[in-house]
Amino acid sequence: MSPKIEHILYCAMTVLKESEDQGLTRRKVAETADMKMSNVQYYLKTKELLLGALTVRQAHERGQADFGWLKSAHTFSFGQYHDPKHIQYGVLRVINDDQVDGGGRITMNRGDNAEMLLFEIQEG
Repeated sequence: MSPKIEHILYCAMTVLKESEDQGLTRRKVAETADMKMSNVQYYLKTKELLLGALTVRQAHERGQADFGWLKSAHTFSFGQYHDPKHIQYGVLRVINDDQVDGGGRITMNRGDNAEMLLFEIQEG
């Protein structure tokens, strides 16, 4: 995600917190972001796209996979999980929340045109 989109979304969250959904407009977001309205419209053409980008999906609302040693919640269509409403966001195709049992290991497939970020959180 580009730094400009991140900035716009951060400002949209600020406007949303201060004014609830009724007060969220791209104009207010542009003012908060100190940007021209046309720039906000370029990145997020409609208010619906803006709200969609801010949507939080809890783990239990996402596609579930359980392989015993690996439990995964898929934000977008992934593997055998398909949800036509949640295919991708811009160029972002995968956000998975994985829980790996002790001794399990996730191998990363390295693609020429993909970047992967892996955050490891250990319990205890």
